[in-house]
Amino acid sequence: MAIAVSAWLPRSRLMLTFLGTARVRPAAPAGAPTPAAKMAGAMRADERRSTDRRMRTRASSAQGDRPWYTAPPCRRQEIRDGSWLCWKRGQQIRFALHDELGPVRAHRSSRPPSCTPLKLKSEWVVAMDRAGSVESEDRTGRAPPPPLPYEPKRWISTTIVLLLLAIALVFAFLVESLRADQYTLSFVTGGLPVSDTEVLANHQRLVRDCTLLVILTVAVAVLWAIWQYRAHANVRALVSGARFRPLWGLASWVIPGANLVLAPLAMRELWRASNPDVEDWRRARTTPLLWLWWLLILAGLSLAVWSLLPVVGGGVTTSDLFIRDHRAVIAGGLGIPAAVAAALLFGLLQGRMVLKEDRVRLGVWKAWSER
Repeated sequence: MAIAVSAWLPRSRLMLTFLGTARVRPAAPAGAPTPAAKMAGAMRADERRSTDRRMRTRASSAQGDRPWYTAPPCRRQEIRDGSWLCWKRGQQIRFALHDELGPVRAHRSSRPPSCTPLKLKSEWVVAMDRAGSVESEDRTGRAPPPPLPYEPKRWISTTIVLLLLAIALVFAFLVESLRADQYTLSFVTGGLPVSDTEVLANHQRLVRDCTLLVILTVAVAVLWAIWQYRAHANVRALVSGARFRPLWGLASWVIPGANLVLAPLAMRELWRASNPDVEDWRRARTTPLLWLWWLLILAGLSLAVWSLLPVVGGGVTTSDLFIRDHRAVIAGGLGIPAAVAAALLFGLLQGRMVLKEDRVRLGVWKAWSER
């Protein structure tokens, strides 16, 4: 060890430099992996172990009431059309190979990590060859449910809810137009001067609002009929003992007199049958929102007919128009909560239907603590 002393600038300063000799390390043999390569290999091994553990966990979680299929141990594996063919006890089983985003086209020279079906969106995909049958660990004791006659269309339910909310908004505009016309007619009834332009403007607003209301109501009625027909068909495939057939559900709205009772009963059956938490749907309760919605509709229609009685026939006077507007304001005011209640009821019912379909087709998931 040597000590070097040097003067730097005007001030005296000591610089101690320790010169030592480092130990000479032996050279690494040729072809040995570097530390970085060793770390990368360890990380890849950990990732493979995590993937295998996750796949085993997914395969073993298909227990309880959820009708999922787990792959049995396979003696032989082969790739054909992007699927794994497995043989066990002389039966041929084809498990479609999928990942989280969609089907994976594997090369023939590659080897499958396991014979366990992977998850595709919300379903576990398993297919069976026509020559064999699936031997699985489905412990529910139930046969797989039949396919639904109609798949749910989200655009239909979304459009119906938006149209119902638009009807509520048009009812609010109609109430304002009726109040303006009623105010003008009060001047005419009192013998005060009123311009013809104001009377014509009030009439045009009433015609515009009523026309828009009729168009929206017809659109909702058509879409509602399509949705209810499909809903009754799906309910009859999901549960047993349903009374209303699809055509009967539509007829419950158009039969005079009987529609006052049959229409809410058909909706009541859809609500009870779509309960995902009750095994026997006949014991399910009906929401008070359904009866409130129906009472609002009946009250609004009754007041609308009552408001038109003074202007039916000839010899309509200004006093009759004033009475019509006065009654129509009340009927339009009831139309606003009726449309909002219909939108809320329909949204809840559609959500229950989708959840019921998923529960029947995919089963009920059991938590780890419940097993």
